[in-house]
Amino acid sequence: MKRLVRLAARAASRSGLLGPLRALANRFEPRPSVLGFPLVRRRRSRNVQILLFHRVRPEPDPYLPAMPVEPFARQMECLRRRFRVCSLEEALEGVERGDVPENAVVLTFDDGYRDNLDHAFPILSALDLKATIFLSTGAISGRSMLWHDRVFRAFALTRERTLGPFGEAAAQYVLGGAAARESARDSVLAYLKTLHPLERDIRIDELVERLAVADEEPAERLMLTWDEVSRMRHAGWGFGAHTVTHPVLSRLSREEALRELVESRRAIEERLGEPCRVFAYPNGRPADYTPAVKSLVREAGYRWALTTVFGAYPVRSASGPGDPLEIPRMGIGEGDPDLYLAKLTLYKFLG
Repeated sequence: MKRLVRLAARAASRSGLLGPLRALANRFEPRPSVLGFPLVRRRRSRNVQILLFHRVRPEPDPYLPAMPVEPFARQMECLRRRFRVCSLEEALEGVERGDVPENAVVLTFDDGYRDNLDHAFPILSALDLKATIFLSTGAISGRSMLWHDRVFRAFALTRERTLGPFGEAAAQYVLGGAAARESARDSVLAYLKTLHPLERDIRIDELVERLAVADEEPAERLMLTWDEVSRMRHAGWGFGAHTVTHPVLSRLSREEALRELVESRRAIEERLGEPCRVFAYPNGRPADYTPAVKSLVREAGYRWALTTVFGAYPVRSASGPGDPLEIPRMGIGEGDPDLYLAKLTLYKFLG
């Protein structure tokens, strides 16, 4: 089935069919089905597809998830040829004015990894494309790992074959194969995201000990420095805030959450000498940006906030345009350029 899908996507792309389909997606959108028949209606406004990335490396990282350079480069070449790649603030301001280009897409990266400069930056520069990076400011210029990267690394390095009950899970985790190990890691990460950072870090210390992994700094620096951030900003890249320590904000007290929001914004403004108006929620699922958290984001001075909920922006409903503090994004891990174009076209229509 996957092969048939790829063949169909390749045929649609190479025959030029995707171009007219994108034009239709810019003008029409799905409407609720009637008697089981899907219908469309004229689109009330154009949408923007905001794409989400984290790391880009020449080869898969043995410890931390990353997109290989080659498929990333193919994706970017597709975007350069077929879409209008906008800066984030240009796109968001266009949404507010009701003036969004057709086929508008935006590139964003979360956390602030050094390989964004080493590998993504040259690819995008060669194509005259720009992106926005959301910085976890407490990790910038340092060698310490973000808390979730400690978990990724522990599961990647361990030679243990099993992990006994951990957190809320009563069952024993099997760590024998790659798929089983990834499943155990994702389950443990989901549990850790429910905790206050103080308890979370205690549990990560316990996890590292039980997996018998040396908990040490990585051999190479993982994150950007402020000098590198400044260099990329001068080249036209944008930067937004992603908190100081990457906590799930809904797990913090009001005072703790506001401090994370304000201090990350202040650090970026002091280093770059310009306002920081855009924020990305760590983890970014609906339970992470409760009404109370959104109120704090607004109080901290941000104009827009991005989630990791899959979709295009603006998402319109009967009550009006999408919420500027709940802006969706989409991560599409697809290296095949034809299938990548087909997916973006489909998601533009559905968005």
